[in-house]
Amino acid sequence: MSGDLVALLHATPEAKRLTRYASAEAQRAWSAAESGFSVDAEARPAPGAAGSAWHRSLADILIDEHAVHCFDASDAMPPSVRDAFAEATIEFLAHPDHLEALLRSLDTLSGTPGLTWVPSVCDRVP
Repeated sequence: MSGDLVALLHATPEAKRLTRYASAEAQRAWSAAESGFSVDAEARPAPGAAGSAWHRSLADILIDEHAVHCFDASDAMPPSVRDAFAEATIEFLAHPDHLEALLRSLDTLSGTPGLTWVPSVCDRVP
């Protein structure tokens, strides 16, 4: 699972136009197609709306204020490490026998001085 967020940081006319693509109506359509979820109360499907049980169950977890929500570890990585991690993942899928070399390379890169790491990818400590 991945997450995409839209935030309006500077209310310029161009930014406002762009955020319209993330409207409640667009989010409802995305959810109805069972290809996404929204935490926006205005975008949630009506109770009892059609859809598979697993989709409704996962949506409920995502909006549960008592659940711990976390992004994946790559979201805490500095961009250079994150990008190398993504490439290493693809390389590993193509060549599983390269794992040790890939891990050594990532360890070396992650030890680069001056990198900024995000301390947590969760909305609160589990």
